[in-house]
This record gives sequence, C-alpha cells and structure tokens, in this order.
Amino acid sequence: MAISVNDSVVIDRPVQEVFAFVADHENLPSWTVGVKTSRRLTGGPPANGARYRIVGKLLGKSVESSYEITVFERNRGFEGTMTSPMFGFSERYRFESDQGATRVSMSAVIEPRGVFRLLTPIMTAGVRHQIKADHRRLKTVLEHP
Repeated sequence: MAISVNDSVVIDRPVQEVFAFVADHENLPSWTVGVKTSRRLTGGPPANGARYRIVGKLLGKSVESSYEITVFERNRGFEGTMTSPMFGFSERYRFESDQGATRVSMSAVIEPRGVFRLLTPIMTAGVRHQIKADHRRLKTVLEHP
C-alpha cells in the first residue's frame, strides 16, 4: 500500500531563486527533518540524471538513500525518485509565479518496504504532517536567510 501526498506553499521569493534552492538536493538538510547529509554524485549543477547520496535518521537509525532527478525543467519543475532499504518514493515539484512570489506544489507517492508496509496505515498521517512541516521550514529558510 502506497502513501500519496500533495502539498503546496507560497514563498515570497522569485521563482528562479526558489527553484534553484529546492532543485539542488544538497540543500535538503537545511529544510528537511531527518536528512543529515546530501551529496551530489554527478558533476555539474542539478539537471536531468543528477544523482545524490542522502543520509538521514529514521527511528534512531542512520539510513542511506539514493536519489535521482528523472525530469528537469529549469524554473518550472522537476521529478525524481528515491530508494532506500525502508521505502521508495517518487516526487514531482512544480514552481509557478504567484503575484511576485512562488507557489511550490509537490506530489509524491511513498512506498514503504519490509516491516514498514505493515505500518502504512499508521504512518500516513505522520508522513503528510512531516511534509507540510518541511515546506513551512523551506518557506522560513528562503524568506528569512
């Protein structure tokens, strides 16, 4: 059973700035709870095919994941997939101008693995809450550097 999540946030910064920050997954530790490090494994700036090694904490354990950008449209959006021993997910981010600010819209499908599949009904509300909290943190980081 998969967990589907949709969320959006308006950030009072230009689209180009918000897109550049969010699309570069090396910035994840500054706004995503649980992510401790994120390092791009491919050369150059974020683009289609860019891969990252992400290390986070889940239930007190260090978890290593891999992330790849699968679709990249500069200043418009990107899609990517993450795999780890505990879950996999695919996400889609869109960026639109909204009266001088930027509307960031995200949709994701998270697929728990192993024992976490049994916990999916319990985890669903928590995952949705955490993504909303991460987006509020993103707004704060970008609006009040």
